[in-house]
Amino acid sequence: LGPFLGFKESESRVKLYEEGKLALEKMAQELRCAIPNAIDNPNTNTIRFGMIDFDTMSAHGVFGMYKLDGDASPVDEYITDVNASAPSGALISIFNRRWQGDFSNGGRIYEVVDEGPPMELNKNVAPGVYLLWTRRFYVIKPKAIEYTLSGNTIYRQTAPVTSNGVGTFGDAHPLVRHVDHFEVRFTPGNIIRNAIVSMALTLTSDEGESVTLHREVHIPNVP
Repeated sequence: LGPFLGFKESESRVKLYEEGKLALEKMAQELRCAIPNAIDNPNTNTIRFGMIDFDTMSAHGVFGMYKLDGDASPVDEYITDVNASAPSGALISIFNRRWQGDFSNGGRIYEVVDEGPPMELNKNVAPGVYLLWTRRFYVIKPKAIEYTLSGNTIYRQTAPVTSNGVGTFGDAHPLVRHVDHFEVRFTPGNIIRNAIVSMALTLTSDEGESVTLHREVHIPNVP
C-alpha cells in the first residue's frame, strides 16, 4: 500500500506544479508587454497593468520615439514619430510615470485623430513632456489586465481603456484554482535597472499535498 500511496501523492504534486507553472507563465507573458509605469499593485493579492500594442506598432512601422513639431509651445496636440505615424483611432501613452493620475484617469493617454504627419491627438500633450530626453511613447491596447486572488482562485479580469482612463474591471475568468497563497509585489524601475514583478504561488490539493512556486518578471523600464 505504501508505494501506491507514494505514487498518488507524487502524481498530485506534479499536477499542482504543472497548474501553477502554467498560471505563472500566463501572467509573466502578459507582464512582459506591460507599459513600464502603468502598473498598479494595490495589495499583495492583486496586480493590474496597461499593455503595449506591439502588433500595431510593428504593422505601421512606429518606432515609438517622437520629435518636436517645430514650434516653441510647451503644450501641443501634435507629435511626430521619427519613423512613421500611428493609425487614426490608436491610443498612445506618453511618458506615464505612475498608474494613479497618469494612466488610470487618462492624464497621459491620447487618441490619434489624424495620423498626419504630424500625428494629431484628441487633446493637448501635458506641459513638460517635450523637455524629457527620452521622448518615448507607446501605442497601447484598449484593455487593461488585472490578476487578483478571490477565495482560493486567481481570476483574470479586463477593463476598457480610453483617452479618459481605465474603466471598471470585470468579465472575470478563473486562471488557477486550489490557491492557498498568492503574493505579488511590484518594484518600480530606475535609471540603472528594470522594474520587477515578483510572484509567489502556493497550491494545495484536496488531499493536503502542496507545492510552492516563485517567478520574477523584468519589465523593460523605457522610459
